[in-house]
This record gives sequence, C-alpha cells and structure tokens, in this order.
Amino acid sequence: MNGNTWLFQDKLFWIISSSMGGTLLCVLFYNTSSRAYRDKMDAFFKRIRTPVDFEKEVKVNRDRFHLNIMGATAILGGCLLSLLLLVPNSPGGRLGILFLAGFVATVGFLLRRAAK
Repeated sequence: MNGNTWLFQDKLFWIISSSMGGTLLCVLFYNTSSRAYRDKMDAFFKRIRTPVDFEKEVKVNRDRFHLNIMGATAILGGCLLSLLLLVPNSPGGRLGILFLAGFVATVGFLLRRAAK
C-alpha cells in the first residue's frame, strides 16, 4: 500500500468539520436573506410541524393495497435473491444467501397475509 491512505479518524474529522462549517455559514447568512424568504421558510416549517388530518386530506384508506404491493415486492426480492444460489460459493455463503432470501420472502408473505 502507498502512504496516501486516510485513516478513519482523519476522514471522520474532515467530514464533521466541513459539515459543521457549512451549517454555521448557512446560519450566519440566514439573517441577511430577504424578509419574504424568511416568511416563506417559516410557513414551510409551520406546515411541516402540522399533523396530517387523515379524514380531511386523504379520505380513502389504501393500507391493504399498499401492504399487498409491499408484500409482492418483498416476495419477488426474496426470489431474486435466491438466484444468487446459482453463483459458486462456499456452503456457509450459500446458507447465508438462503437465509436472507427466505427471510425477505417470509416478510413478504406476512405482509400479504396482513392485507387480507
């Protein structure tokens, strides 16, 4: 290996430092923004904090439909993961693939069952 590798601590230090620096710059320059922009941001955060009134905004309960879709997707994902068993692997690797594919497919079946 060459001597140009970064240690984990160095990466972590620079990521946190640059993130905090960018955040502090944004906070400092927020006060220099226009009043209209600040009002727009305040309205946005007020709307974000307002709870959703399900009866007024959504009206139709589609939970079963979404559970069916998520279940079918998870079953398909489990089947596709099981195709990795065709790739040459150690017995332990094959067992891990089989466990993961079975777990994902089982979650899919449970979601589909909960939808009924």
